[in-house]
Amino acid sequence: MNIGLFMLICMAISYTITSETVFEKPRTWLYNKLPTFFQDLLTCPTCMGFHVGWIMGIFFSPLFFLLDGFLIMGFIKLVEKISMM
Repeated sequence: MNIGLFMLICMAISYTITSETVFEKPRTWLYNKLPTFFQDLLTCPTCMGFHVGWIMGIFFSPLFFLLDGFLIMGFIKLVEKISMM
């Protein structure tokens, strides 16, 4: 799979989980049930991007799946910084 497409797919998944209205009810329910660490995970696209990246990396590049997680986390943070300018 093309790395650019992989990064965009992971970014879309993490933003959908953390901030879109599609998952608002499950996210709110989980937010009220989970400890503080997991509450932060549900609202931070960068943090969720790391976990989405390594999980997706298991399927597409099983030898370097943690590297994929860090790649996606950095990519999402970079996009956030650029979009704030």
